[in-house]
Amino acid sequence: MQLPRAESLTALAAKELKQAIVSGRFRPGERLVEMDLSQRFGISRAPLREAIRELAGDGLVEIRPNRGSFVACPSIDQLQQMILVRAIVEGSAARLVTFHRRPSSFKLLASILDQLDAANAEKDDARVRELHWTFHSAICEEARNPYLLQSWTSISNLIRLYHSLTVNSETVGRNNRVFLWSLENTEPAYAEALLRSQIIRMAYHYLGIPLTDEVRGYVTHCIADDGRVEEYKATGGATK
Repeated sequence: MQLPRAESLTALAAKELKQAIVSGRFRPGERLVEMDLSQRFGISRAPLREAIRELAGDGLVEIRPNRGSFVACPSIDQLQQMILVRAIVEGSAARLVTFHRRPSSFKLLASILDQLDAANAEKDDARVRELHWTFHSAICEEARNPYLLQSWTSISNLIRLYHSLTVNSETVGRNNRVFLWSLENTEPAYAEALLRSQIIRMAYHYLGIPLTDEVRGYVTHCIADDGRVEEYKATGGATK
């Protein structure tokens, strides 16, 4: 892989390395060997080291003295904390998008989901995962609150380390269509509750752990396998 020279080599290397990490090409805890990366990107080690330091600032890379650089490997406890923050932030974004009801926002989100459906039809799971995150990033962007978007971006980068390894493409397509429906057709509080609830539920499902008492109160709705939205009971069951 040879990087073009039009942009800063450090910026380009950081961009490419970040994409490789969040897409799952480098797994959590994997060591980043500078010599190998330098050859892959076709650059010297100096800008590469700067790129690694930049990603360390974003929390995606851990620099361990006298040991090297490694892809971040958050603990289960840390992931649970990040999942809750992401759910609250994105739920707030959904509330704002639904409140303003800008046709341009819905058009953009629908266009992303059309691309996601096409990727699903082609069995391109990597493309599905990328468009899934593009869709959720767009929800935060269309909230038109830069501080909210900044918070979501910093958290989502780390969550993607694990989410990219476990996403079910069919579920992603179905749930995101329901999210878009809720943004367009329901009240702001409902859209907020649905995204917040489903994000928490699915994240815990992918981690293979039950909902904790700490987060259970945040989960009020769920999306059934047939796409229907149901009320979620605090005891763990769902009712129509």
